[in-house]
Amino acid sequence: LARLAYDDAICTAIAAAGGIPPLVALVTHGAAGGQEQAARALGNLAYDNAANQAAIAAAGAIDPLVALVRSGAAGGQSKAAAALGDLACNGANRAAIAAAGGIPPLMALLTNDAAGFMAALALQNLARNAVNRAAITQSLVAVAANDQGRGATVAIRRFIGLNYGYRIGIVEALVVAANGNNYEQIVRAMKTFANDDSSNRAALAKALVMAAAVNSRSPQLA
Repeated sequence: LARLAYDDAICTAIAAAGGIPPLVALVTHGAAGGQEQAARALGNLAYDNAANQAAIAAAGAIDPLVALVRSGAAGGQSKAAAALGDLACNGANRAAIAAAGGIPPLMALLTNDAAGFMAALALQNLARNAVNRAAITQSLVAVAANDQGRGATVAIRRFIGLNYGYRIGIVEALVVAANGNNYEQIVRAMKTFANDDSSNRAALAKALVMAAAVNSRSPQLA
């Protein structure tokens, strides 16, 4: 079914034949290989198909997909993250995935070489909901506050992807956080972030200038 579900007509036919509930059951109770392929099939069925996105959520897929992202085998995590990303093209599903606790395990996958790209796509779609976007931004700031390497920069870069509008919110949150606890760690993350990309430097410089206008304690990049 995962292989067949690349064609719109076949996706509709699979759903009409009652294919979604057994796939959800396999994600929930199957062995690792079965979970991975069932998650792959659900993602393919949901891709650019509003009716299937709603039907998959209604069949109870969100909770087991979140659980697979959180604690599944590596292949299952990647496929589940991809499926959640496709489901998150639906506004109601974005709220439901967040309510099911989907944001933290997707955040944890951001720096994973195998699954980070899929986690980033899922988070980008989830961030189309303002509440989710705020939660994701604060999670990235928390990573920056506690990270000792380049993990924060990798996570932020992957989340931004091609959605450069998210960059502003992140740099503004970093500037605000740098005036609180973990000042040195946040500033270190800001410097690394600035060194990573010229657009990052421009956005961060603008945020610092704006912050300096209202708060004399705003940090300055060396």
